[in-house]
Amino acid sequence: MNAPVEVHFHGIQKSEAIEQRVRDKVAKLEKHFGRMTSCRVVLEAAQRTANAAKEGGFLGFNAERVSEGEQKMLDKLGEVLSA
Repeated sequence: MNAPVEVHFHGIQKSEAIEQRVRDKVAKLEKHFGRMTSCRVVLEAAQRTANAAKEGGFLGFNAERVSEGEQKMLDKLGEVLSA
């Protein structure tokens, strides 16, 4: 990757182990997809979870959490990262 990977922690304690795992996963993505020019990963917990619960999406009540297209991309990323 030409640009360094930026890893930011919001609402959770920074962990070198988690940051390294993110960097390892990004390296897998780069091998599979190639030509990544930049990467910024934000790990966020508390506020996002609270907001999702308010919107009804956290437990799936009366909300579509992701579109069909988004789910397909998430599935493909999952396959790449678990390989």
